[in-house]
Amino acid sequence: MPIHHMLYRCPRCGHDPLDGRKRRARCSSCGTSFEQGRGSLIIVHPPHGPPEPTAASSLLADVEKRGGPGIKKESLFRESRVVFGRAEGHDVIRWRGEVLGFSERISWKGAGLLRLEGEALSFRPGGKAEGFSCLLGDIRGVQISSRALQVTQEDIHLCQFEVLDDSPKRWEDLLCLALRRFYARSGQRVTEFKPRIITTPDQLRVTETRVTERRMTETRTTETHTTDEKRSMTLYRVLRWIMSVYFRARLKIRLEGEENVPDKGAFVLVLSHQSHLDSLLLHTFCPRLMFTLAKSSVFRTRFMAWLAPRVGAVPTRRYQIDLQAVRVALRLISRGEAVGVFPEGERSWDGRLQPLRSGTIRLLLKAGVPVIPCGIVGTYEVFPRWGHMNWFKVGLGREPVIIRYGEPIHFGKHDDRASREWARPDATVRMETALQAVMAQ
Repeated sequence: MPIHHMLYRCPRCGHDPLDGRKRRARCSSCGTSFEQGRGSLIIVHPPHGPPEPTAASSLLADVEKRGGPGIKKESLFRESRVVFGRAEGHDVIRWRGEVLGFSERISWKGAGLLRLEGEALSFRPGGKAEGFSCLLGDIRGVQISSRALQVTQEDIHLCQFEVLDDSPKRWEDLLCLALRRFYARSGQRVTEFKPRIITTPDQLRVTETRVTERRMTETRTTETHTTDEKRSMTLYRVLRWIMSVYFRARLKIRLEGEENVPDKGAFVLVLSHQSHLDSLLLHTFCPRLMFTLAKSSVFRTRFMAWLAPRVGAVPTRRYQIDLQAVRVALRLISRGEAVGVFPEGERSWDGRLQPLRSGTIRLLLKAGVPVIPCGIVGTYEVFPRWGHMNWFKVGLGREPVIIRYGEPIHFGKHDDRASREWARPDATVRMETALQAVMAQ
């Protein structure tokens, strides 16, 4: 992702937007330029003076202080060129005759203008393409996936906008700001935007119960197949060996707390998510063979739909409450398998731990098996979400990476919904504390 997609407003003077391409960006107002340095560092070139290597987290905080996606009290308006698509149907991902999950099938409708004005979001096609419009109150979820903005509505398939001339992160931040203002006018506070907008506790229970019941009805009709519990993981083991040779040559790998990982029996490994490398390193160096919940867009190509299940990936539709992914995870746990989850739901922009998603905490409480916190320290410095990595750098100058396993946490088994809701706040705090501990430098 180009650097000006992350720094969409100048951290020094607040000018919007920055001009840039790939690894460089420049402010036309104050003359400061920004260049991607090594790892997570950004080299700031002021108009007068020497270059200043600066942490990306510091610059992101400055962008927020300077106004972020919109200045306080000003009317929100923005227009950008996008390519619009809808999720129409899905592909079934199978492994050994068993349904693992689903990957959405995006049907692209054409290019046009995406506009946010007041309390309305609309897409105006440039030709004969299909249009789109909705009010903020009809939006049920907002997130970005790679360079696309994803918006979901009640009873409507996913709408996806590939941003052509603007920052997808800006659009996500802008919509989140607009939704906060919209709900604040009725005295509600938004606590989550993905996969579903969650406001006050009362609305949370009503909304999620209705959505869960509707989706359970839908997924019960899905055909499933049983198979032998012993799965052939030969390809997984071969790739683990190949990747371990590569990563030990590319990085200074250090493993800590491996004794906390059980030799047998089910458990859930909960990981912080700072880089593309996290899942690769987990599957390569974890003492146990793992099944991890991965975003469904990974499975869109025919090759990845074949390969990913064979190396332990389970598709999860991040833009909705994916009951099929939860059901598969619980089925694997009941078989004594190890399951890995990323409770933040996406990679961090600044290397800090993001809020944990309530759905993941509910899964941990329902599973009733040991939960092991895992922190992979150093991957953000090597390959941040917004950056690039030199894959062929070996030998001297390798970056250190620590894979650290914490002591198991036992939440107990909470079978009924009321019990899970009662235990969720305390479990969230305990999980955040444990992850902060294993992520410490």
